[in-house]
Amino acid sequence: MIHVPSVPELYRVEGHIELLIEMENGEVKDVKAKCLEGNRILEKVLIGKNFQEVPEIASRICGVCSVIHKLTAIQAIEDAFEIELTEEIEKLRKLTAYAGHLYSHIFHVFAMVLPDYAGKRVNSVFSRKFGRKTLAEIIEAIKAIRSATDILCGRAVHPITPIVGGFSKLPSRKDLIKVSELIKKILETSNLLSHLLRNVDLEFTRKAEYLALRSSNEIPILRGKICHLNGKTFHSKLFTKYIREVEVDYTNARHFTLHNGRTYMVGALSRLNINHEILCDEARELLDEHGIQFPCFSPFGNVVAQVLEILHFTVQSLLLIDEILKKYPFKPCVEVKPKSSEGISVTEAPRGLLLHTYRLDSNGRVISANVITPTAQNLENLEEDVKAYIQYLNTKGDTVDLKSRVEMLVRAYDPCMSCSARFSKAC
Repeated sequence: MIHVPSVPELYRVEGHIELLIEMENGEVKDVKAKCLEGNRILEKVLIGKNFQEVPEIASRICGVCSVIHKLTAIQAIEDAFEIELTEEIEKLRKLTAYAGHLYSHIFHVFAMVLPDYAGKRVNSVFSRKFGRKTLAEIIEAIKAIRSATDILCGRAVHPITPIVGGFSKLPSRKDLIKVSELIKKILETSNLLSHLLRNVDLEFTRKAEYLALRSSNEIPILRGKICHLNGKTFHSKLFTKYIREVEVDYTNARHFTLHNGRTYMVGALSRLNINHEILCDEARELLDEHGIQFPCFSPFGNVVAQVLEILHFTVQSLLLIDEILKKYPFKPCVEVKPKSSEGISVTEAPRGLLLHTYRLDSNGRVISANVITPTAQNLENLEEDVKAYIQYLNTKGDTVDLKSRVEMLVRAYDPCMSCSARFSKAC
């Protein structure tokens, strides 16, 4: 008879999470992912704020995901004011979003996940197991993308230059060339990325519902229709009609399911399950080299998807910089006229679909706000995956070090508990 102890606090995840596992007669009766973060009252704080303040406050929801939170808040306000951006501003926005995703993915796969695939009791990339050369490559990659984000946004964390209507300041031509040089350094980690793909075990599967933005010619980050794995799409403005909040009493985090009660997954795995045919050649070569196929139904595949996205977003960033330089210089911002309206933006954060919606008065002040984060959407599915994984290992008779393996599954989701913590619903 197996017994899996609850995990009081998981290491190497963003924020604080406790996994409560209830066993009965050797079977998993219940799994609860308990958010240990303090309550966030972001929506309440935003009430009465001027629209120009909203993105600055919204970016503070998380230090890791600050870029995409700010861009999503900006886009929601632009939607409310019916602002049309120029093609050049859209491209610079996309480049900025790619930089945020690259930092999040690089930090997660190297600092959080890589120790899981380096032998027992290796809890940090600073272990001697990795050696100085490997550690230097990881640190250089993290430094490079942070420096690139700093140049593009005026600050690496809680960016300054993206504003409603565009940018307060354009990076210079010299700066854009420097960003290109920094991003190229990420490609030097290709051996480490390949090492991860060789070691991630995708044998355990549990087919879930997958949601991600869909576009015909790119893996979309900032705009697109929301798509199911079965190909059904719907407009982002209808997002809250397709999901429903689940009332839970054991956590500060919000929980969501589809409107039919089924759990679903968002994030890198969902993005590639739906958009894998659009991967760049470099990422596809790595995929083919390791014989991995999409769609993938193993939650551990989220790590694989993040690795592939690191390559894809790196290549796409370099192409974008070339396109931006051809149009440089250009006007950094368009005219903004506040009006009474409601705006919504659904983007792809590193961890999946992110919604910001705001209702504003004629002076551009917030009347109500709602933010739905990826981790909040994933928690119900995570709990089901943990339950199924324990049963799967028990059936195989493979019950050695169960606690650590369950922790690996949770880390594969790349949960951001800081983003998920909520005191109130939409206000």
